[in-house]
Amino acid sequence: MKKVLFLLLMLTMTLGVSAQDKKVAIASASASTYQPGEEAKKAIDGDYSTMWHSAYNGTTFPVRFTVKLKEVSV
Repeated sequence: MKKVLFLLLMLTMTLGVSAQDKKVAIASASASTYQPGEEAKKAIDGDYSTMWHSAYNGTTFPVRFTVKLKEVSV
């Protein structure tokens, strides 16, 4: 059990944010399918009460969800 906890701790430390990571704003989002009223832009609007959802009927796979990022500002 101690080994498992140690491994989880090490993994958590390894996945931490480094000083070189940059935060990049999302410019837009699109999806190959969506349910009307739940378009891709709803996934990035910052409103936790909205969401993107693929079409309830007729969705073909694979579904593509594309996010365009703004440029990094230093």
